[in-house]
Amino acid sequence: MTTYVKWSIYTLSFAEICSAISSYMQYNLLDKFDTGLITAEQFNVLAVTNDNREQTIGLVCLGIFIASVILSGRWIYLSSKHNHQSGADGLHYSPGWSVGWYFIPIFSLWKPYQAMKQIYQVSVDKDNWKEVGIPGVLPIWWALWIISNAIGQIIIRTSSNANDIESLQIESLAYVVTLPLDLALNYYFLKVILKISNNINPTGLEK
Repeated sequence: MTTYVKWSIYTLSFAEICSAISSYMQYNLLDKFDTGLITAEQFNVLAVTNDNREQTIGLVCLGIFIASVILSGRWIYLSSKHNHQSGADGLHYSPGWSVGWYFIPIFSLWKPYQAMKQIYQVSVDKDNWKEVGIPGVLPIWWALWIISNAIGQIIIRTSSNANDIESLQIESLAYVVTLPLDLALNYYFLKVILKISNNINPTGLEK
């Protein structure tokens, strides 16, 4: 399961890069039209190609994202299940809720992090897991997750009102500018997964 999650993150990162490139191409097209470098007739022809490309890449990215979410959720569930079966006492988060808290408004701001923290601690020492310290990679991952989701919500809400050249340009650039944040989030999430996986017997994540 860890291998599947790892490759889904790699694929998602590649798709996000392609999406950012496509968004920049859209920005460039809008800029050429806005500055008069191309005529309205030329713009209309190029806009069709641009829209088809954006829609295709958008659908591919959505599919990859959904697959990545499913695989990551399955990995979290199996990791938590392995910890519960290890005989550790006093666990606060069940395998189901370790995943479920991601989808509960408000609680999703901290509960998933606490569940992942528990998974890590038990993976290190099931007998004294509450005393296990947390590596810096976990809070960094969670901070990036919160920031990325907050910015994503802002972009989605503002893009629904993008109906002129300037607002469409801003929307296009936003996807380009946020690419480093998305890639950093993927990188640190992968580090969290690999760190926990290295502590757990690999067979515990393949069932």
